[in-house]
Amino acid sequence: LSNAIFETYEYNQDKELLKQEIYPALKGAALFVLEDLLVKVPQGLPGEGQWVVSPALSAGNAYTIDENQQNIKLGYGSAIDQQLVRQLFGNVIKAIDALSTKTTRFDPTFRARISDVMQNLSGVAVASDGTLQD
Repeated sequence: LSNAIFETYEYNQDKELLKQEIYPALKGAALFVLEDLLVKVPQGLPGEGQWVVSPALSAGNAYTIDENQQNIKLGYGSAIDQQLVRQLFGNVIKAIDALSTKTTRFDPTFRARISDVMQNLSGVAVASDGTLQD
């Protein structure tokens, strides 16, 4: 949802609205993701050391968890979640850059934090047939 409000700025280019309302909402959403949703993939698992959303629902995958054949769809790093986080973080960086001037960087510490995480944010896996993998 916070990605949609950034589109308002992209359309109207109102920097005051961006600074007073849109950026605080984007930053709040990004902080929630950073502090409550992202985890590093543990050693020995595919994507080791990358940041992924966890827990994540994967409608396309179900895992049998016991002898009663009960299935769950929870996992980590689902394609849609990873794409939404990448878009959110990209919008945060765009907003910070739009609010910065040649002489004054707007929220440089948070920009650096987001940029660092984005470098190790898990991407979307593509199968040999071109389909996205969850």
